[in-house]
Amino acid sequence: MGGAEQAGKKSERRKVYVVLPVYNEEGRIGSLLHRLDEAMDDAAIPYQVILVDDGSRDATREIVQEHAARMPIQMMRHEVNQGLGATIRDGLVAASKVAGNQDVIITMDSDDTHAPGLILRMIRMISEGHDVVIASRYREGSRTVGVPFLRLVMSTGASWLFRMVFPIQGVRDYTCGYRAYRAQVLKDAITRYGDQFFDQDGFQCMVDILLKLSRMHLIFGEVPFILRYDYKEGGSKMNVGKTVRDTLGLMWKATAWRMSPAEEGRFEREYYETVYPNYSRQNPPRKLHFYRRLVEGVAARDRVPRILDIGCAFGAFLSALNPEWRRFGTDVSQYATDQAAATVPGATFARAGVNDIPFPDPFDIITSFDVIEHIPSLEDVASAVRSRLVPEGHFIFVVPVYDGVTGPVIRLLDKDETHVHKRSRDFWLAWAREHFVLLEWYGIYRYLLPGLGYAHLPTKLWRRFTPAIAVVARRRPR
Repeated sequence: MGGAEQAGKKSERRKVYVVLPVYNEEGRIGSLLHRLDEAMDDAAIPYQVILVDDGSRDATREIVQEHAARMPIQMMRHEVNQGLGATIRDGLVAASKVAGNQDVIITMDSDDTHAPGLILRMIRMISEGHDVVIASRYREGSRTVGVPFLRLVMSTGASWLFRMVFPIQGVRDYTCGYRAYRAQVLKDAITRYGDQFFDQDGFQCMVDILLKLSRMHLIFGEVPFILRYDYKEGGSKMNVGKTVRDTLGLMWKATAWRMSPAEEGRFEREYYETVYPNYSRQNPPRKLHFYRRLVEGVAARDRVPRILDIGCAFGAFLSALNPEWRRFGTDVSQYATDQAAATVPGATFARAGVNDIPFPDPFDIITSFDVIEHIPSLEDVASAVRSRLVPEGHFIFVVPVYDGVTGPVIRLLDKDETHVHKRSRDFWLAWAREHFVLLEWYGIYRYLLPGLGYAHLPTKLWRRFTPAIAVVARRRPR
């Protein structure tokens, strides 16, 4: 083999990116960097350290700069302390931008309690087919040295609690920050979740990342490791009370997402046949024509629009659009998406919730007709839609409203127990203004009249007195 060919093969070797979140670690950061460089050099592994200094007020920065003269370190700096969540976010985003798909991204603590020598073993597991490898305190051969008893009890309890509530095959340690990720996995996750992938600001961010990755059907593995807490200098930076509260809040949020009616299968065939036995009659051509007019009014003229309908049901709305449009639909019901795929063969459908949209490219328009009142977290809705829209993209939604002269009647007639937000029109308009630029809104009179069909009458003049509203909004500039 010629020298040029050998050089080419060598340049294609997998590279390791080590993300280090740092805050006031002057006592141990020098030792960690020395041990890291030594471990990588012994294993002949090409690597890059991406160190994010979260506003350190001691000599951490100067020590890092000294080591940067002898080893590959890219240092990023927060002028003020922003917390572990923001620090991990900036490090992982930076690493994902420069890493190749088959490279490995490592996260580890910067207090020298995690042994860099374990990285080689974690990389081997990635090479063997794992997507995420965790250094675990709960595998045979693991040890913890110098961990306070109370913290040990809390960590062990958290491990068992997460394993019971959110079981992930191959995972016992949900909170340890020492992990190896296949770079492609993080790239896909950032594309999939957008800004939502990093929406926790405290120590619970590592649990949140793991739970979100678990929805992507990845292969997880663990290696035993020795936690040398006795190497740590100074007290822990973790506010135990706040971390417990934030972690419990995260668990509640994740449980609400997982245990929502959608996730329990309550939107499958029985739901449609019981709650909406006249579903096809409730989507007459005049209703679909009104929805089509709304989206065509904001569609770009210089390109073929790309549109996503969240909660697409049987695909009636997408079937009414110009077939040249690039049409996508999601619904939490497999029954609904199967029906939609058969009805609208030119569109692409997927069973997914608002937090789990699988299409990577952004959309010009996102619609959601009579859907978001079913979703427990409206913050998740707003974040998911914003992250999936192109700049200046549009969001159009329809919701029932329970105020005004029709409010008592609507509450009486509404038999759908999955409506978790029975709100006024002013609530929805305020929500739209908070998260988007509100452009226009309409009132809708709609009733299923026995023997006469479905009445659907949009209005601007009488919009304060209707049982439903349609809202047209635009993504707010960053």
